[in-house]
Amino acid sequence: MGCVSILTHRLLLILIIDVQYVLSNAMVVVISTRMMVGSIMVMLALVFSTGITACTSTNSTSSKTVPPEPAAMSQALDKDMAVEENLLATVKTAETLGSANPLLLSVLYSLAEFYRHQKSYDKAEAVYQRCLSLKEGTNGPHHSDIVIILGHYASLLREADRSMEASELEARAQAIREQQ
Repeated sequence: MGCVSILTHRLLLILIIDVQYVLSNAMVVVISTRMMVGSIMVMLALVFSTGITACTSTNSTSSKTVPPEPAAMSQALDKDMAVEENLLATVKTAETLGSANPLLLSVLYSLAEFYRHQKSYDKAEAVYQRCLSLKEGTNGPHHSDIVIILGHYASLLREADRSMEASELEARAQAIREQQ
């Protein structure tokens, strides 16, 4: 799968999750439509800005991979900083709607995925822990949405070479599934 296809797939996954959270509470749709559009724009910016750093070009005269130019890398870093700032601002705005608002969880998930893509595993882990805490506080520790968060959190831990901890989260998710 090419780097553009991977980024497109990741964007679609994030957008589907955003839509699922918004649609899970019909009353939120009217309130959060404007914020949802903002979140989608941030996700598009994320995909296009990370496309510069995630993809390398090949030289037509050889099969060697040519790294991006320093100017392109600097632009990508600037865009990454802007995306992070936009995500953090969107989180702050979503927080004003209350911790039980599904949009807050959706934006936090997007922020966690941004950090994960940046390989800022500590930051991503802190955001996943917050997502887990919010969802447990809203729906209890055995809700089916907890399983989803645990799965993403476990994947992050595996990427960070923390397989033992990931296995514990996966076991917890499996126990919740079996209770339902």
